[in-house]
Amino acid sequence: MKIAVHSLSALLFISALSFVSCKKDDSLQDRLVGTWNSSQVKSSGADYSAIVQFNLDLQATQEFDLDVVTNLPPAGSSTQSYSGDWKEDETKQDLILTFNNTTSTYDISELTGTSMKAEIVYEGTRYEVIFERQQ
Repeated sequence: MKIAVHSLSALLFISALSFVSCKKDDSLQDRLVGTWNSSQVKSSGADYSAIVQFNLDLQATQEFDLDVVTNLPPAGSSTQSYSGDWKEDETKQDLILTFNNTTSTYDISELTGTSMKAEIVYEGTRYEVIFERQQ
């Protein structure tokens, strides 16, 4: 009888731990909201981090602001600014930006609380970009 009571107690304890440790995962949308700045930009294996920077603000209202800063010495830097709406494709792990009747898709290969790795096409060039979340 003591064995049955101890077994039942152990089973109840494990069940209680299961309920406490289960946490609903944040959706892709929740994990994307925030301000992201590129820390590394590559294309065809070449590092363009010193030349191109992507600054992306994804708002909870599913609106976005994107600044693409290009620095080409001696001409200096220029900034292209975009704003519009964004949505996510949970199945494909894609971020889709829509602005001026144009759609731009970010294929997300890695996403943590502090960084995101994505492939994007900007002005006809495919870039591999690592973004860092800003606080």
